[in-house]
Amino acid sequence: MEEVPQFINTQDKIAGPFTWKQLAWLGGAGMILALLWQLLIRPVFFVVAVPIVIIAGLLTFFRPYQMSFISYLGHLLAYLFKPRTYLWQREVITHDDDVQENQPQEVQHSQKSVSLEDVHALTEALDSHGSVRNERLQAIIAQNLSQSAHKNSLGLGRTKKPENKEA
Repeated sequence: MEEVPQFINTQDKIAGPFTWKQLAWLGGAGMILALLWQLLIRPVFFVVAVPIVIIAGLLTFFRPYQMSFISYLGHLLAYLFKPRTYLWQREVITHDDDVQENQPQEVQHSQKSVSLEDVHALTEALDSHGSVRNERLQAIIAQNLSQSAHKNSLGLGRTKKPENKEA
């Protein structure tokens, strides 16, 4: 039987506690600071060096939500600048011939009671994958179908309003 490797998500340590990426960030920041040390006068160098050291430290050591800071910044920028997509939005359904536009629709909700026999009939039908059918269950299905047909005739169903493309 083969062994499953462990710790496959951890990066290899190269120099002490540092990985390749951490060494690259620190080395890159060190080279930039060495170049700026040669080019700038000392007071300007210290003003420019502080943000570089802070950014290099964040990129090297800071790991929000167990991800690297650079990938966290990428996700943050994508969240801020990409348009939001909503997966579900409830549609308002109206029919011009049944309901006038300025009048609100009144929806009546009836509280339904379910008896123990209804639950038993439904359970029996579900357990048998529909092969066992009870008369009470058939009556409930017929009642729900007639109520949904009545709602559709009142304009409360799930059909969309036809769009006029004459404009």
